[in-house]
Amino acid sequence: MADKNTQPAAWTDADNGVAVWANQADLAEVLRDILGISYDVRLCQTRPVVHQGNTVFLCVLEAPAVALCQAICNGTELRSALEDIRADIAAALACWRTARDRVVLVDVAMLRQEPESFLKHFNIDADDETLNRLRGAIPSAPDAVCQSLSRDRLQFDADLAVLAGEFSAAVLPFAAADPDMALQLFLDGQHDAEERTLLRAQQHSMYEQMDALYRGKLQLEAQLEQVHMERQKLADKQPLLAKALRDCEENLKQEKENRATAEHLAEIWEQENHGLRAEVHKLYNSRSFRLMAPLRFARRILRGNR
Repeated sequence: MADKNTQPAAWTDADNGVAVWANQADLAEVLRDILGISYDVRLCQTRPVVHQGNTVFLCVLEAPAVALCQAICNGTELRSALEDIRADIAAALACWRTARDRVVLVDVAMLRQEPESFLKHFNIDADDETLNRLRGAIPSAPDAVCQSLSRDRLQFDADLAVLAGEFSAAVLPFAAADPDMALQLFLDGQHDAEERTLLRAQQHSMYEQMDALYRGKLQLEAQLEQVHMERQKLADKQPLLAKALRDCEENLKQEKENRATAEHLAEIWEQENHGLRAEVHKLYNSRSFRLMAPLRFARRILRGNR
């Protein structure tokens, strides 16, 4: 074990050892072996959570833009990659906020650029074998174009952009690190977050309008469906109505024929009645009828006396 007087200030009370967590298993194992020369090191199998005590945590992560490039190159689906990156960064920063004196954040990019400074910072001899082993465990950096595209994509995720800025400001500064640049990245992330918040509010308003339009569309579709149903009912009734109409037309035609026949018979009967009346009138006005009037009168009298 290393002398506490030569250990980093944050680690001088690490009586319970050092917990190493990296989101790359090969790198985590190499760091355990290298740091194990001077410290009692154990690996965190899951995302770190700071508990009571004085265990020191070393969290080694890629910056979000680099991690996104690597995930996409490995065939990870974009949404899943963003969720994993957000969870890793958030867990590491949560530990760092909880116990800054016992949590050290390391950007893999710094290990990639200055492995000697990393080993020197933790009082590890930077011999060739150790350096080569550490370099071999560090994945190569994606090309600049891919990283630029990833950073542009992260700007559309306000929460992750803020986490990326905070991570840049919180990582352990080695010799090659630029604290001012890290702070500027953090402030830029906050500024971008404010813009993203405004855009999200506008987007939310647009979504509400789209939702209202969609509900209106659903209502119109329901009304149209009701109209179609009524139309189908009318279409189903149409044969019955057509048959009823034909029956009515036939009945009306028959009634017209019956009426014409009745009118014709009435006309014939009227003519016959007129002829009979004419004959009766002629009979009453005949000489013989008038001459026979006394006889008819006498006959009525005789019948009345019986």
